Amino acid sequence: MEATQLNCLSKHFEQAAKVRFKNSVLYKRLCESITQDCTLLSLVSFTRAGQPASYLLFAVVYYLIMKGISHPLAKIYRNLAAGRKLEDDPFPIFRDFCLQHEEAVRDILSTRLVQTNEVGRTAYLRIGLKQLQKLAGRKKISVIELGASAGLNLSWDQYGLQFLRRQSNGEWIVVWKVGNMESSVLLRCELRGDQNPFGNRLGELEVVERLGIDLAPPDLDSADDVCWLLAQIGPDQPERARRLLAALELACESRWPVIQADATVALNDICATLHRDTLLCIVCSHFLHQLTESSRLQLETQFYKLALKRDFAIIAQEWFNDKVLLTLTRWRGGRSAGEEVLATCESYGEWIEWQVI
Repeated sequence: MEATQLNCLSKHFEQAAKVRFKNSVLYKRLCESITQDCTLLSLVSFTRAGQPASYLLFAVVYYLIMKGISHPLAKIYRNLAAGRKLEDDPFPIFRDFCLQHEEAVRDILSTRLVQTNEVGRTAYLRIGLKQLQKLAGRKKISVIELGASAGLNLSWDQYGLQFLRRQSNGEWIVVWKVGNMESSVLLRCELRGDQNPFGNRLGELEVVERLGIDLAPPDLDSADDVCWLLAQIGPDQPERARRLLAALELACESRWPVIQADATVALNDICATLHRDTLLCIVCSHFLHQLTESSRLQLETQFYKLALKRDFAIIAQEWFNDKVLLTLTRWRGGRSAGEEVLATCESYGEWIEWQVI
């Protein structure tokens, strides 16, 4: 393996420790050690192009443990899932697991895709759609999600959502609540900063159709696919795992369509099947950073072709350097009207800071 590739992977894990996994003690410590380990860096080089190596490696290991592989690492993961704290350095045991099961790890790294389906991000989707509706002055919306995974974010109106603000005395107050507050999925998002999007009213959206696109949409009836989705969540984040299971249960009832396709080449054809008299909105969260440079250019070409047929908008929650931004881009009259930063936010829906006055 070339030194340049090793160095690039090492920097990826270094950045992941500082930014992507700063709230996970386990994954942060593992990333810090992997940066110096040429053997594991060589192993993750089997990751498919465009896939974030750190996310995928950790998902693969957790997936194998959940599938029943016996190893001392499994006990550490069980303890974390039960709410116990990490005591000893987990890296030696983690490394031993990877090397003992190198062939299985390599095979999954080379075939699987990262498919984090974090329903906490629907807080951002709701706000972004409401802002678009306010600016466009049109009520009926068609939503198409890129990289939709199991399509759980398409069921936003089945979840209960609260936006909260911390007072100077440390107490929390609910600024808004929207959705089904009796739902088994209750989301809470902290509102930071001075700006309040939409005053005290958020309200429901009139979405007349919604669908997703994914390269390999998980089968909700497959125990193996559900296991893979759960493996995307670290063992030290049991609340996120509980929330995912509850969302999967609800999704089995609604089953919004998720088309198996490559959005970078099929987006136009799929959009042609949607209503023509609605406000078309394309949404994505942590999707763009998984695309290769050539795939990004293909997707941009799809946008330009689509803009010749109808106006549309893009709401994206994506990494920009070391920040996660919620952005809105409107395409009108065959061209982009520019990207507007709506908010900075936490990756999984913990908090949002509105930027628009």
